[in-house]
Order: sequence, then C-alpha cells, then structure tokens
Amino acid sequence: MNFSVPLSEIKIAIIQPNVNQFDRMNPAKVPAIFALHEQLTRQAKGAEVIIWPETAIFSYILQDPNLLSKMQNLARETKAWLVFGTPYYDGSRSFNSIVVLSPSGE
Repeated sequence: MNFSVPLSEIKIAIIQPNVNQFDRMNPAKVPAIFALHEQLTRQAKGAEVIIWPETAIFSYILQDPNLLSKMQNLARETKAWLVFGTPYYDGSRSFNSIVVLSPSGE
C-alpha cells in the first residue's frame, strides 16, 4: 500500500454482519456466513481497504483452497485490500492470525 497518501484519503470499509456466536462456530453454516460477508463486501463500493471481523469465518482459510480462492477472487473483483482474521495451524499448534490480501489477490 502506498502510504505517501494521507491516511485521511484512504477509503476504508469495516464489515460487521449480525451473526449469532453459536451460528458462527457451526461449520455447517460457513458457506452462508461467507456469502453474507461477501455480499456486504461487494456493497463497499470504492473502498480501498475492507476489514472483516476477527475470525469472521470459522475455517482455516489459508489451508482451505476453496475459501482461499474465493477470498482472492473477492480481492481482485473489489480491487481492494482485504483484511481478515483466521485461525492458522502449523503442525500441532494453532494460532489466531491476521491475513491481508492485496487487490491482485496475493
């Protein structure tokens, strides 16, 4: 990101759907919850940075090729930096992590 632009000129959107905590932790509801976040993200027209809540999607997104691909496509389609939290595991250890995808999906 080019930080030579004054921060006040960067358009930021924060996505905050109303999802029940018990529903959010239900793996069967991941597709519907992802679709809701995706819909709200697409409504953030003109945002350069779009931030999702911490662990918005109850999945190891970086280890889930399907969800990661969807996130990368969403970044490309919106032409925005996507910031989201996701659990990450390395061997037997799990970490709470933050991921930033560029507008090119990297």
